[in-house]
Amino acid sequence: MKTNIKSRIILGGCYAPGRFIREHKSVVLSGYFCTSSSAGDWTGYFVQKFGGKYGLFMFSQENRWPSGGYDLYVDEKAIGFYLEKPNKETVEQFIIDYFEL
Repeated sequence: MKTNIKSRIILGGCYAPGRFIREHKSVVLSGYFCTSSSAGDWTGYFVQKFGGKYGLFMFSQENRWPSGGYDLYVDEKAIGFYLEKPNKETVEQFIIDYFEL
């Protein structure tokens, strides 16, 4: 399963890349997972619906200072799949388990 959301430059503040992802109608859940950088170099996730299935995808963003905006990097292949819409807690626990392997 691959997402149709592509990596790109996003103008705006540190939350602009997340807003860009949420604007896609097929995205049913999204959030930031690691926001430890004060510069906004953060990691996040989104769940995208494909027919009756849901794919979990990761993204990261890097501050483009001094140019402005952020580079949005989207992992195009899903790291997880669901048959029902997952909730935030389920997704975040999956991500923790996924990166601990």
